[in-house]
Amino acid sequence: MHRTAASLTACLCVLALSACTQPEPPAAAPQRAPTAKPASSPPKTQAMTLPLQAEKTCSYTLKDVRTESLGDQLAAGHEATVQYDLRTQLTETGTLAYVLKVKHVSLNGKREAYQVKLDSNDHGQMVRARGGADTLLMFDAVLYLALLDQELTFEVHPSGKLLRVKGAVAAREAYLAMHPPKPRKAPHQIARVAVAMSDDNLARRFLPLAALAPAKDKLQPVTTSGTKAPFDFAEYAADSLTAVRVRWVKDQLILEEKRAFAPSARAPKYPAHVGFPKVELRSAKGQATVALDPESPCFVKAATQYSINRSWTGMLEDKEVTTEQKVTGTWLVDAAQPRTP
Repeated sequence: MHRTAASLTACLCVLALSACTQPEPPAAAPQRAPTAKPASSPPKTQAMTLPLQAEKTCSYTLKDVRTESLGDQLAAGHEATVQYDLRTQLTETGTLAYVLKVKHVSLNGKREAYQVKLDSNDHGQMVRARGGADTLLMFDAVLYLALLDQELTFEVHPSGKLLRVKGAVAAREAYLAMHPPKPRKAPHQIARVAVAMSDDNLARRFLPLAALAPAKDKLQPVTTSGTKAPFDFAEYAADSLTAVRVRWVKDQLILEEKRAFAPSARAPKYPAHVGFPKVELRSAKGQATVALDPESPCFVKAATQYSINRSWTGMLEDKEVTTEQKVTGTWLVDAAQPRTP
């Protein structure tokens, strides 16, 4: 069940730099003297830091699509659309911070015979959601609704690397308050919320550049072969291997990350779920890309894909069954034009 370090390394695709050739310039006309042409600009290799522009508002739309299957059957899925702003400001220490404001959430979800459609502009639907009617069945989608009345501040290093998220504790408490009374006190569910709304996972959804940026003074072209680290899901402990590439493509700086996960023999950090269904990790992987404009603190766009393979044991049609559970998901973030308030 547990992979060796070599098998974990084999799961991670090696990042390779691509080369680009310039076409030959056309020959000069015979009737005219040749016209001197400027030399082609060399590829950009310079480092950059995020522009320290206070009171800039960056508007984005996040699309979250997730599916779960048991064996060959589709078991659950959701599509969520989140409109949000990131307002930049300077901290007391002179670094940059992004203040998150979730403006609108709409989602469609299904799990077996259960279906739900929620819109944050519908007062009746919000009363239903805050009462816990959909939280356990649509956990990964309903969490966006918990952020509507919360203010999160992402403080970042000059390179963009995440330092901390102020307000994350209050956001997690707000989401637990949307659970039914008994589950909101269950240690496993508390751990599940802590993992789903950790500082890193909040950044990966709303400010992905902060999750991908290397921990250096500046952003600069670099390729890493892989860094090993422990990683905790809510249900089990894992080991991760992460490779990062930063490169210039035309006038944008592109951040790319690939991660692979395998079960770990160490004790899990979070309490295990008691009872059925019983879930065990087999493997997982993910990749993310963020495009940056060096003249703006607003990232241009981002895309994240992930997949998780697990062994699932539970009751299906009054029988105990062990089968494969597969989860796949995508987060796509597109930016509107930056504007000032």
